[in-house]
Amino acid sequence: MRLVRGALFITIPVLLIACDPGVSIHQIKSQDQTAVGSNTPNTKVAVNVTTTRQLIGATWYAPKVKVTNASNAPVTVTDVELSVRSKIYANKTREPGAYPLTIKSGSSESLEALFRLDEDVRKTFKEPTELLVCYRIGEKQ
Repeated sequence: MRLVRGALFITIPVLLIACDPGVSIHQIKSQDQTAVGSNTPNTKVAVNVTTTRQLIGATWYAPKVKVTNASNAPVTVTDVELSVRSKIYANKTREPGAYPLTIKSGSSESLEALFRLDEDVRKTFKEPTELLVCYRIGEKQ
């Protein structure tokens, strides 16, 4: 019995130390989220990023992104980028040919995004970052 207690006394702290804690990454709602893009009232595109929970040591970020087109014209999403401090990470999506993606007026689409980070998520998201959805309506980028 003493041997079992001794083994537990050593094993439990080792497991707790080896465990990598998690972090939640979530979107902060902007003040004018419904009219993103052009200054015309008919151009309304909303981007919603689902909260993710990851281990702090992870060096990748794969958010679930939903784009809603409330404009009167189709929107063509050309890319998704992640802006961190002075660096922009390119989308390394697993699906080749995922973009461009056309979203009809009045509908929503989920976008595939995957970013390989230089540092772990704890360091990367210590300061606010921006998820950029690049799109065009007609000929306007």
